[in-house]
Amino acid sequence: MIPQKAQRIILLAREAKRLSDRDATILLDFLADVRVTRGLSDERINAYAMAVCRMSRWMPSIVDASATDLYAGIAAFRGPTAKDGETGYSQNTVQMAIVALKLFYLWLIESGYSEIPPQRITRIKAPPVDTKTKTAGEMLSAEDVQAIADACRRSVDRAILWTLYEGGPRVGSITDLRWRQVTFDRHGCVLNLDDKTDKPRYVRLIMAAKPLAAWRADYPGSPTGESPVFISKYGRPFTRDGGDEPLRRTAKRAGVESSPCTWG
Repeated sequence: MIPQKAQRIILLAREAKRLSDRDATILLDFLADVRVTRGLSDERINAYAMAVCRMSRWMPSIVDASATDLYAGIAAFRGPTAKDGETGYSQNTVQMAIVALKLFYLWLIESGYSEIPPQRITRIKAPPVDTKTKTAGEMLSAEDVQAIADACRRSVDRAILWTLYEGGPRVGSITDLRWRQVTFDRHGCVLNLDDKTDKPRYVRLIMAAKPLAAWRADYPGSPTGESPVFISKYGRPFTRDGGDEPLRRTAKRAGVESSPCTWG
C-alpha cells in the first residue's frame, strides 16, 4: 500500500499537468516495488515521490525522458533559483532527490520502460549529506521567534513556528504528524515522533504547548486520531513546499532574515 501522502503528491502533480496518467501509474508501480523489495519507510517513500514529482517540472515526461532530458532536469533542479524563482533547494534536498532519481531510472531500465544506458545513470553524482544543517532553534534567537510569532496571522502558522523552534523536528515529522501523536498534560505537551529511527521518540514541548492548544481549538474538524495536525486554509495537509512558504513570508514581514524552516 502506497502512503496516502505519496499518492496525494502524485495526484497534485497530475492535476498540475506535470505528470501524464502513464507517468503517474508507472511511478506508483515503482514506489510499491521499492517499498517491498527495499523495506522503505513511509517517510522515505513520500520523499521519493516528492523528488520525482519536483523533477517533473523540468522534463517533458519522467518515464519517456532521454538521458539529455534527465541531465537537463537535474541541472535545473540544482540551480540557484529552482525552488521558487528566488532561492535554490538545500544540499540535502538535492542529495535525496538525486538518490531517488537514480534508483527510479535504474528501475525503469530494468523494467523495460527506458532505453537510457545504465552507465549514464550510475555516473550521476549526488552531493554529500550536509551534516551541519542547523535546526530552527540554532538559527533563530527567542526574540526572532517571538517577532515572527507576533507577525503570524493564523494560529496554525504560530503553532508550526514554535514546534519547529522548540522541538527541532524534521519536516517529515511536521507534515506527517497526526493528533494521536500529540498528548497534552499539565506540563505542556509531548510529541511522539519516529522520523529519524523508525522508533518512537518523545519530544517534550513547553513553549509550543499554548500555540498548539490554540490551533487545536481553531482546528476545522476533529483534532483527534489520524487527522493531520497541520493543514492549510483549504483543509489539506501541509507538504514540504506548502508548509514553509507562509512562515518564510511571515519572517520577512517581521524583518527576520533567517528562515524559521529547516527544510530545503
